[in-house]
Amino acid sequence: MLLVGTAARAGPWAHRSLRRAGLPVVAANPGRLLDGASWRCPAPTHCPSPSAEPDLFCGWLEATCRRERPQAILTTLEDVTRILALTPLDLGDAVVAGPNAEQFTALCDKAELAEVAAYTGVRHPAQAVVESLDDLPCLPEPPVVVKPRRSSEHAPIAALLATDAGARDRAVECLVASGAGAVVQEVLRGTQFVVHGARGDGGLLAMVGRVESRWPRSVGTPSVIRRVDMVEATDAVERVLAAVEYRGPVNAQFIEHDGELYLHDVNLRVPASVGLAMRAGLEQPLLGVLASLNRPLPPMPALRDITYVCTDGEVGALTARMRGQSQEPLRPILRRLVRGARSAGTLDPPPLDPVWLGDVALSAARRSRPVQAVRARLRRATA
Repeated sequence: MLLVGTAARAGPWAHRSLRRAGLPVVAANPGRLLDGASWRCPAPTHCPSPSAEPDLFCGWLEATCRRERPQAILTTLEDVTRILALTPLDLGDAVVAGPNAEQFTALCDKAELAEVAAYTGVRHPAQAVVESLDDLPCLPEPPVVVKPRRSSEHAPIAALLATDAGARDRAVECLVASGAGAVVQEVLRGTQFVVHGARGDGGLLAMVGRVESRWPRSVGTPSVIRRVDMVEATDAVERVLAAVEYRGPVNAQFIEHDGELYLHDVNLRVPASVGLAMRAGLEQPLLGVLASLNRPLPPMPALRDITYVCTDGEVGALTARMRGQSQEPLRPILRRLVRGARSAGTLDPPPLDPVWLGDVALSAARRSRPVQAVRARLRRATA
């Protein structure tokens, strides 16, 4: 198996899932030599960046498939998912554990997703799509969420809550200029839910988590998720996946608004919070690979109740509070971190992971006044 993207939060979990099943894994990660290392995957192979060097990355991918002859390719990165789906590549006999071009366009393009949701009877927030500033549609009035039409790890804006027309228009201009396109979506107030799973011949095996906290708090990524039972959400995901005959790993996000579920995002890859599914008992990375290889999936396991806490997210909230950048009370943040550390929870990344601790220390050093002073001098000297 070829796993690309070990530096992503899902990388070590995906590596663990495949290795526990006895599958040989070639692990790779874009970036510098040691990027993507962890205690579960201490020495990943370096590869070119799929966003900064797409041609070099494609060449590396084809050469690696010729040399290693993997059965399947699994990724945790949206940019790699897009390349694998949309770029004609000679991968030998390797199967992509992800979407083809039609499936990617239908479900990962937020404009097309709205149409698929309508076709399958799944609710979706009202939105406007902007591809060009010369032909602006009528945009929803603030507050709105502005996000890329086509997701990317390197989009200038992941998602922005715009509370006035000026902020909305500036975000739209930024996304259109980057080539990502912009989606301006109505704000739905309510509880957010995530669905992690894999779909094979027998349908969807999935679990649902209720998002209890996010970082950044407004429209950031989920940082605390608790497993819950919600058949309505898994049924809705099955309908949209069946409409495009998709097989493989999936992550979907819903908002419950006025008692109704609204689907607002689908990603056809292993999600960042896959540790939630795996600790609950659902081996999503392995199941996604098996589904893509047309192998039968095992019966749905009995899931454990688990609370997932993103260490980076809640430590980020704690740091912001300690620096006076936030007025959020300290006690709830500490309670979330303690919940993740208990036996019925999981902190991700593990706070004692030496690689994570090294990243935190390096980030702190880069922000220190002496280092910033040296950088300023270097900038002036080279200006």
